[in-house]
Amino acid sequence: MASGSDLVTFNVGGKIYQVLREPTLSLHPNSLLTQLAEDKQDDKEIFVEGDQDLFNYVLAYHRDRKIILPPNISAAAVQQELKRFGLDAKTEEMVRDGAYYPSMLKQIDQLVANQKNLLQKQQNQNAAAHLMSITAQALMEKSAKGNGEQISISFDEVVQNKFGSTSSEQRSFAFSCFKGFEQMHFKESMAAWAASIGYQATFWPHGTNPLRNKDSPMVSLTPVA
Repeated sequence: MASGSDLVTFNVGGKIYQVLREPTLSLHPNSLLTQLAEDKQDDKEIFVEGDQDLFNYVLAYHRDRKIILPPNISAAAVQQELKRFGLDAKTEEMVRDGAYYPSMLKQIDQLVANQKNLLQKQQNQNAAAHLMSITAQALMEKSAKGNGEQISISFDEVVQNKFGSTSSEQRSFAFSCFKGFEQMHFKESMAAWAASIGYQATFWPHGTNPLRNKDSPMVSLTPVA
């Protein structure tokens, strides 16, 4: 077991490192760390100005004359830190650790997947907001022609009111625009709008797709007594 005199304690910005005099420091007699250790014979900490994130690589070079760098660490930054302490690693002495790449690729794939999910969710919310808007417009126009009692409207009627046609081509286009709409977002927005004009909104049966059912109402409004 190393004695106190065998160990040198460096304090780098408050972070403590303990290093063996032999063989770690003695391998590099011209190193600033070696010189500091030689000048200080007691067991007190030696305060060193350095980069906490890079100092481990300085010690690694002292030990092994080789540095294995993960992909997220700059080789130029490590080289600069080495020079601060009187060391100069050759290019072949600084290598990238290939073991990091699979995990990094996995992280990147996960980030891309998360971004796609967020984008898809935003698109679905936008579709719901647009569908709610044109549905509300169609309901208002239908209400103006009625007697103020319950108003019901299907997706086909919304398409007809918006585009002036329910041809197969027009309906397919409308379906492609709204097929992924976020149903809860649509219902909450529609219910809030209906309440603001004195109606209660009810919606299509649970488990059914209102865009595919031509005959069933998508939304029904009933006056609040």
